Amino acid sequence: KNTGVHEIFDQEKEDLFRDLLDIPRYAAVRRVNEVVKRARTAKVHALVCATIRQMMPTMWGGEKRQREIVSNLDVVFTAVSIEH
Repeated sequence: KNTGVHEIFDQEKEDLFRDLLDIPRYAAVRRVNEVVKRARTAKVHALVCATIRQMMPTMWGGEKRQREIVSNLDVVFTAVSIEH
């Protein structure tokens, strides 16, 4: 009777040790995923800024054009998603 309990206990102990050893690996994967997510967000932000800059006039009328762009940001996002 006690040998069955000892076997189950030993199996559970091995599973626990295996899980404990896997924790650092999963933490590293999670960190890499976070870095990738942040890099994608930064890239999208840069692309949106570049597109807005291209839409702005170089000399006069910047204020009016800026208001137009801000009121139609969905057009900017669409342009970025089509281009990239």
